[in-house]
Amino acid sequence: MSAASGGSVVAPPPEPFEVTEEILPAGTRLYRVHPLQVPEVDDLLRPTGAVLSDDGTLFNPGVGRTRFAFFGDPPVPVWYAACGPEGAVFESLLHDKVPGGSLARAEWAERMLSVVVTTHDLRLAKLHSDGLRKYDLTAARLTDTPPTTYGETVRWAYQAWLAGFDGCSWVSRQYNSQFAYVLFGTAGADGRSRIGAPPTRLRAVADAAETRVFAVSRADYDWLADVCWSMRVTTTL
Repeated sequence: MSAASGGSVVAPPPEPFEVTEEILPAGTRLYRVHPLQVPEVDDLLRPTGAVLSDDGTLFNPGVGRTRFAFFGDPPVPVWYAACGPEGAVFESLLHDKVPGGSLARAEWAERMLSVVVTTHDLRLAKLHSDGLRKYDLTAARLTDTPPTTYGETVRWAYQAWLAGFDGCSWVSRQYNSQFAYVLFGTAGADGRSRIGAPPTRLRAVADAAETRVFAVSRADYDWLADVCWSMRVTTTL
């Protein structure tokens, strides 16, 4: 499949969807920046009034819009992570920042960096390297596009899910020396089952040395400030 001239910058998913498979082995360490707590929602994504503690393994049940979410009715939950701590920060807190900008305390104080390991081998749709080049594509046609294209990029995730993949992998747009990942959850009958991680696929490493609770430890805050300053974004205490 070659990129069509004109029209959208985002290439449509191939038909049939025979994207290269990439195995993420059991025991792989992944990094995720996430809220300390999240509001529980019901099957219609309405807040129940309860709050869930997040150890880094909770899936987003369908709130917001991202490159590869959401799709399905009810929505298929998703979980984003990176292969390194810096990538996790750039893909979350710094996602919409530009050099010379700032990160306010309200944006980071209720968040933390967690380390999570895969407990089983995961089959991912490889949306980088030969996974794209086999279709005469580059990242500029799928994973290095602005948020205005998310309505089109999500079609790739939907097709990957239909094809039975556990998620997708690609080179981080925000920090392109690391990989980013999205995993697909299970759309269940109630909010609690949909927001939780699918059993046996992920495990939080609570005592990992790389874990950072930015508002609790000054050393953890200083680490975050250094990462932000690497792209000339200042943090506000």
